Amino acid sequence: MARRPRETVNCSVILSPEVQKIAASLGSSISTRDLIILVSIDQMATTGPIDFNSGTVCDLLNLKHPMINYYFGSRDGLIAEATVWAYRGWSEKLISAVRSAPKNAEKRLRAYIAAELEWAERMQSVTVLVQYPVLSGAVKKIVDDGYSLEFQKIFEYHISILTTLIIDLRAGTNSDLGFDQTSYPRIEYSLKHSRELIDSTSVAWSIHGISTWLSGSHTPTRNLRHEFTTKVSEKIAIHSHIENVIAIAKGNK
Repeated sequence: MARRPRETVNCSVILSPEVQKIAASLGSSISTRDLIILVSIDQMATTGPIDFNSGTVCDLLNLKHPMINYYFGSRDGLIAEATVWAYRGWSEKLISAVRSAPKNAEKRLRAYIAAELEWAERMQSVTVLVQYPVLSGAVKKIVDDGYSLEFQKIFEYHISILTTLIIDLRAGTNSDLGFDQTSYPRIEYSLKHSRELIDSTSVAWSIHGISTWLSGSHTPTRNLRHEFTTKVSEKIAIHSHIENVIAIAKGNK
């Protein structure tokens, strides 16, 4: 479907840092459709997908509300595509952090963890949505039908990165990470490094757990988290958990 020009669109909407990075990756060819997706990700970070109002996005961009159906078929279609874009942004942030870190396995792993936690704190509700788009059956179906293979490849790519870092940590090496999302060594690792591959999944689950915690306000402890001592204890617990993750990666646990 052809994209309409964006001359009448309000392009002055301020995007959050993480969404701005996604926008920057598009270069100078951002269309009206692209802007709708970007602003939608921003909105859902604070409202969540259930209370997300696509009309608000149109108002911010000075667009007529029927544009949502024109470009995406429905509000669910927009949420699904925003979910996909956000997942890609999450992946790019973490992989870039690893590749930009010093060529040292532990520093790379810590960079990966730090990037994920920063993403979670900034993106809030979207953090959970991109990993588990189950709040709406309709949205989940759109994502599953159109993007499940892409999601799988991104996940396997991340597991391959984590497995490589674990191999390096245990062998005292520092690999070049000479593979990408289309050529990761999944089969090779399954055959030759099954222990490290399994442990990489454990590491990924552990990091996701901290991210989920940081993405919002944990209901049972919501009131407690306003207290200074509780906030300090939370930071200590998170630091301890990260050290445990590193220990698992090193094979010490």
